[in-house]
Amino acid sequence: MLWLALQFPRLALDTRPGAEALSEPLAIVEAQGARRIVVAANAVARAAGVRAGQVLGAAQALCAGLKTETRRPQDEDAAMQNLALWALGYSAQVARHGTHTLLVEIGASCRLFGNERRLLQAIATDLEREAYACMAGVAATPAAARLFAQAGIGRIVRDTETLRDIVAPLALVHGDLPAETCEALAAVGVRSYGALLRLPRAEVARRFGQVVPDHLDRLLGRCADVVVPMRLAERFRQHLEWPYAIASSTALLFPARRLLVAAAHWLIACQRATTRLRLSFAHEDHPDTVVDLGLGQASADREHLVAVVRARLDRLALPQGCTALTLELTETQALDAPSRDLFVRHGEAPEDAQQLLDRLQGRLGDSAVERFAVQADHRPECAVSMRFVGGPLVARSENPTDRAMNGPPTGHPAPTTKHRVTIPPRPMFLLPQPTPIEQWPGFDWRKAKLSLPERIESGWWDEADATRDYYRLDQNDGARLWGFRNRQAPRDWFVQGIYA
Repeated sequence: MLWLALQFPRLALDTRPGAEALSEPLAIVEAQGARRIVVAANAVARAAGVRAGQVLGAAQALCAGLKTETRRPQDEDAAMQNLALWALGYSAQVARHGTHTLLVEIGASCRLFGNERRLLQAIATDLEREAYACMAGVAATPAAARLFAQAGIGRIVRDTETLRDIVAPLALVHGDLPAETCEALAAVGVRSYGALLRLPRAEVARRFGQVVPDHLDRLLGRCADVVVPMRLAERFRQHLEWPYAIASSTALLFPARRLLVAAAHWLIACQRATTRLRLSFAHEDHPDTVVDLGLGQASADREHLVAVVRARLDRLALPQGCTALTLELTETQALDAPSRDLFVRHGEAPEDAQQLLDRLQGRLGDSAVERFAVQADHRPECAVSMRFVGGPLVARSENPTDRAMNGPPTGHPAPTTKHRVTIPPRPMFLLPQPTPIEQWPGFDWRKAKLSLPERIESGWWDEADATRDYYRLDQNDGARLWGFRNRQAPRDWFVQGIYA
């Protein structure tokens, strides 16, 4: 096995959208007894000498005008949960360790990317895109991977035989030993793993406790390191806050994207797709602005979800600035494996019409975009209807009043035949309503040539019975019409379509 440890030292800052890029110094602080300690600082503050672990007074002395925000552990926990969901896209074995560390078993995934370097590059690219500061370590045991991440060791150690020599010069404070144990060992001159490994095992256990030899055994692979894999939540609902009001709906795309990416990771991990999601924008002195978005086709693609939300945000008018955002996936279903075109050219992706419809609906509104929907009806004028993009392509209804558009009642046996049925070519254009043939300009029965008839008998269930014989009507001038004779009134002929 090969373990990847990911540590996020500035998670308290990274969970604040846009904090790292602020033009003014910012520090995240927490109370430790009577003192306030710096947990993380943005780039401007770090350039002035502010560091994690400093007392706030010392940080303010180094950086004039330093702004502070209180640490929010719940935001960091939610971020770690989302990062764990993201990591499941690279491995089936993902676990959290402590508050800011992920463990990912990548040995089985390396062959999918070619080698370890390509896999690690893909992971680094994802983290950079999501603006997470990260320290990584790769080793044959979870404890060694965590040690390498903390100590900044960039090597990939695939076997346990070489671990002893590699960890020997590393400081004990970078490992998993308790701080008080490291202080006790330092008091007798033992500050590195090499010095600790040279001591008699029994004497170390007697003087410093069994925790020390147990740690060394897990580190060097002498015994198993228990890793508890994460459990997925049954539903996705996440909340994100920020310290200042955002008045522009377009600017809300950044925090919305972070939640949408987390939602996509959850969907992929659960092997599900969403058909409807809800965005709730919180205001200080106004009820929440709630936006419900429906998708015409279930999706788990994060870029598609972001595109749909971006289109809706472009036309969203907020009553006042927004201070928080909640995203909930209100409807999900099992994820179907995508079917790809065999003949798509290299470097090209097949066009997804449904994704285009979803984006148009998001930009123009729920009722602004319609599409053709096929109906189970032999009558040409009833075979197609217009439906909003959120509806199914083929719809049926049990409502008797809707049967005119939805076909015969459900449960009625479908007709069967022992022979192949050949459907004659259909016209390119249908008229809005059948037109009496005598009203058709230039039509002359003496110059018309009729095809063999095609008979339909339909509409008995909605009291709009249609008993017709359809013909292709060819004229000498090259015009070709599609018309029918009403069998209940044989002298009544109508034109209903035009061939291209």
